[in-house]
Amino acid sequence: MGITLILGFIFVIINTLDVWSIRIFAEKLGEDKSMLFRGIGSILFSAFILLPLAKILSITGFLILVAAAFYGVLCSHISLLGMTRCNVVISEMVIKISFILNIIIDLLIGYLKYNIYIIVGGITLFFALILLVDIKGKYIERKTLIYPFIAFFMFGLQPYIVRYGYEKSLYNTEAYVLVYLIALIIYFILRIGVRKVKIERTDIKYIGALGGIFFAAMLLQSLGHTICIPSIFRGITVFALGLIYIVGLVNKREILAMDKVIGVLLSIIGVGILSLSQ
Repeated sequence: MGITLILGFIFVIINTLDVWSIRIFAEKLGEDKSMLFRGIGSILFSAFILLPLAKILSITGFLILVAAAFYGVLCSHISLLGMTRCNVVISEMVIKISFILNIIIDLLIGYLKYNIYIIVGGITLFFALILLVDIKGKYIERKTLIYPFIAFFMFGLQPYIVRYGYEKSLYNTEAYVLVYLIALIIYFILRIGVRKVKIERTDIKYIGALGGIFFAAMLLQSLGHTICIPSIFRGITVFALGLIYIVGLVNKREILAMDKVIGVLLSIIGVGILSLSQ
């Protein structure tokens, strides 16, 4: 439980940096270019840091690793469809709420033992999410809700797909992150078009900043999926929404709202209660 809490809270901090950095740079460079630089930079960091550490122990392990990596990219694609065709807030909220699916799976496979802390902690985090996101007055076409619905299950299952090869000793986490980031950058290049990929000398600083933060976030997330209790780790990440809001208040991009303040407090309380489940 200790390593789950430590990695979870470090990820929350890095994830907050990642969200705000992409928001700030997207205003200057554009969203597609920022995402591209983010991917390129993360690959450079992973090649330098992870390539010597990556281990793939068999051809079967390599095939499962590639499948797991492409599943991660598919999750990202579904997330983008949800944000662009449905609603950004709805999509992100449903993905975060998928930690409830992790609680159910963890109970079924024995990662968690059923107790009152799991129920109360999960419910508390659920209400924290509802309060932290602003869905009032947003028109949503019902047919577009299919994307968040699919994302709920895909992101809920992702930790177990990632950790399967790790638990079977087919590959290590470093190998997964490396292959996943390569697959992700290929996806973004194809998405925006190869001809539109232009990198200037002045872009190096953006690639380094965006890529470094994203690389750290993906490494921590993958470690959380492989060596931590999935439901606890993903439950902790709900607090990232609270921290993102706090940062928004500090840099005056968010306004003070009592429902969100209560949501921040509930996210802290919910994580605390959920951590008592073991």
